[in-house]
Formats: sequence, C-alpha cells, structure tokens
Amino acid sequence: MSRMRQRQLKLIIEYDGTDFSGWQFQLKVRTVQGEIEAALDKIFDNKITLYGSGRTDAGVHARGQTAHIYIENLNLQCEQIRMGINSLTRRDINITEVSEIGDGFHARFDAVSRVYKYTLIKKPNPFLLRYAWYPNWDWEDQLIIEAADLLIGEHCFKAFSRSRPAETEYLCHVHRAVWHINSKGAIFEIEANRYYYQMVRGIVGALMYVGRGHISVADFNELVQNPRENAQVYFAPPAGLVLDRVNY
Repeated sequence: MSRMRQRQLKLIIEYDGTDFSGWQFQLKVRTVQGEIEAALDKIFDNKITLYGSGRTDAGVHARGQTAHIYIENLNLQCEQIRMGINSLTRRDINITEVSEIGDGFHARFDAVSRVYKYTLIKKPNPFLLRYAWYPNWDWEDQLIIEAADLLIGEHCFKAFSRSRPAETEYLCHVHRAVWHINSKGAIFEIEANRYYYQMVRGIVGALMYVGRGHISVADFNELVQNPRENAQVYFAPPAGLVLDRVNY
C-alpha cells in the first residue's frame, strides 16, 4: 500500500505565558508546546510533533511564535485545523494562522531574525503587571537610549545570559535595539539573529541599571565589548517580555 502524502503546515501562535512553564514540552507541568500537541493528537488521532522557532521561558509571552507540523490528513482545511486547536486549548493560547507551506521549511533553522519587546511601566497597575515590569524606580530615558545603541552589531553576550551546558560562544548579531518612550513608561525592542538563555532579560536589567545610575554607559559598554561570565547583571522579570515576531 502506498503511503499517504504528507502535508507540512505553518502555525502562527500567540499566548499569555504567565501560567506556563515555558514553551518546551516537559512532563507533569503545563507548557505551550505540550498543550498544542495534546490538541493536535485529538484532532488527528495520532502523535503530532510541533516544531517551534525557539523556546520561550516560563512567564514569557508571544505574539508571533512560529511553528510547523507534518500531517497526513488530506481532508481537513487549514482553517478547520486552526479552529480545532483553539477549541481544544485554553484561552491563554490562540492560533492566529495555519497555512500550507512547501516541503523543507523549518520554523527554527530557517529563521533570519527574531524580534522581542519588553515593556516597562512607571506606575504600578494591576491590569498591566502580567505583561509589564514596574521596577519601582525612576530612570533617565536618554541614558538607556544611548546604552542600547552600543548593542548593534555582532558581540558576545555572555555577560547578559545565564550559562547553560554546551553554550560557549554566545555570539549574536543585533540588527536593532531601540527604546520607544511613552507617557506610561517604555518599550524596548530588539531584533537579533539568535538569543541565549534569558539574554533579553539580562540586557533590559542592565539597561535599567544604567538608567537608574547604578552603572555608567561606559560600564555597560565594557559588558558588551569585554564580556565575562557571572557579571552580576540583574535579570528583568519575565512578565514584560514578548516574542513579537519571527522573520524568514
């Protein structure tokens, strides 16, 4: 008997990461990948693996996480699959798009860059604290803008990342690192070809120390140009961080 033709689908996913132990499947805890795969298993009555563009940590959100799957069902349309997944997951996950994509696409390895945004607020607000950081101190906008400019280009980000086994180089190319200042606070936006464990949170924490006057712009530049492990960088909380989009 000939094997049924395999289809490859791309998914765009948004989620509130507050109640998840991150993206990647883990036993006995709730994860985004685990929940979506459970829904796919029910839809197709078969084990379906979800391949994401990258892992977000516990408490981190996504607006444009990209993933792909392989299926052998030729009858279900993309919109039916999208609606089916959403009907079987809780409301803190939403599949915004399912589309047919040519063979050979890989959500992780084909990504050119990923854009993250981090939101800070100047006043405590119970309606925003799931999605923003209130550091409870004032900061100088011009200082954090000046320091962020130093991130552009290829650098070793060891000073801003928590170490993991088998990670040694920590090289990333940052295409953009900008602050969007507003009356309620600020949003830090960064686009890079790759990221290391908690790297964006380490960068934001260090930038806030610059804005508060704890370290100078020159000190920040030293962390960028001459990184060292365990540089005593403050890691901003996960709630303010969102994976905004993945570029291909």
